[in-house]
Amino acid sequence: MSQKGSGAAKLHDIFVQTIGALRTYANGVGQDMIIRKSAGTWFVPGDLEAVQTSAKAVADCTPVDYWPGDPLDIKGIAHAFDRSEINANYMDIHKDMGSSGTTGSAGVLKQQLDYVSSAERAYRLRHLTPVRCMMHHTVRRTGHAHEQGVFATVLDDVVDNLKVSSRT
Repeated sequence: MSQKGSGAAKLHDIFVQTIGALRTYANGVGQDMIIRKSAGTWFVPGDLEAVQTSAKAVADCTPVDYWPGDPLDIKGIAHAFDRSEINANYMDIHKDMGSSGTTGSAGVLKQQLDYVSSAERAYRLRHLTPVRCMMHHTVRRTGHAHEQGVFATVLDDVVDNLKVSSRT
């Protein structure tokens, strides 16, 4: 598997590790359901053994240090899903907008960012206390309803696209 295309983007270790850990987890849950007739265990990104095994199978990389795995360590969880290298790579490719491969590189990096951030979001949401869950839900919905929130932005985008597509 190629870890670098012709553009400036690369395959980042945290992405490979997250995908590898999710594959190992999914296989384990599947086996637990089939063989042991149990639901198995929850996904834990700090499972170094699973991450090391799957990361080596997916690509030749060395796993980064993960946080110890305490789901109530709200700040520490970010370490297991650290996207700073991918973000830096994304910023680097946009320094020279005239270079070839910028669009493809941006897509590759955004895809990696989205998968790792989605895994983090799912992990965090699963471990929310009822109070934190209520606050998360309330603030998110309030943000969606804001005059510059996601719903207004989607509407504006569709109106803009309609205007552009109707020009002759």
